[in-house]
Amino acid sequence: MVTRTRWLALLSVLPTLAAAPLPRYCGTHSSVDVGDGFTLREYLMAAAPDFTLEFTVPAQAVQARGVAVRAQPIRLLLANIDSPRGPYIGYLNFDVRQRDGSTYWPANITLVCGEGRTLSVQFGGHGPLPPGPQGPIGFDSVFSEPGYATSACVQAMARGGKFRLSFGPSRAAIPDVTIETPLPLAEKLATARKFAREELERAARGDCRIMPEPPPPD
Repeated sequence: MVTRTRWLALLSVLPTLAAAPLPRYCGTHSSVDVGDGFTLREYLMAAAPDFTLEFTVPAQAVQARGVAVRAQPIRLLLANIDSPRGPYIGYLNFDVRQRDGSTYWPANITLVCGEGRTLSVQFGGHGPLPPGPQGPIGFDSVFSEPGYATSACVQAMARGGKFRLSFGPSRAAIPDVTIETPLPLAEKLATARKFAREELERAARGDCRIMPEPPPPD
């Protein structure tokens, strides 16, 4: 199977056989700092914007109860926001330990988006990943369409300008880890979409190339 990730990697390393160098592919292709703790990664595939925002959570926004947060900073991931595949909501660089030093695996993850919207997932006996080497972990698709109304959640966070993400034994229990902080998301969504429009204009002038869609799976 040719996955999207492999397709992007292949396009980035293919040499050009043309006598003159071809224009770059439109988009950022790497994380670009857009301020207020946000980084942006944007591609344009078949003239459709496909971007991801990462938000670096301030250390003071993280509260722990009975566990220790070892890695800082934790990052909120909002992936493929305007893509038919998304959006996906997850987290990165999460390294939390039990009192004995073992890795903490939350059984429940709950995201309060605002405007009465809450997303919650309950796992079996442990968190979303099987036990493995200790260290920061990430789960980039805790919530995704169509199982969760992630598009509506992103819109609610943008309008409300804040979020709360909690990890614990259950949705009803007191969380072990809570992240709650303002989130200037509306401005960053506007920045990403403005950049996409500008890249389409550059493509029309021949200054960059629209990236083709990956081939369908075998």
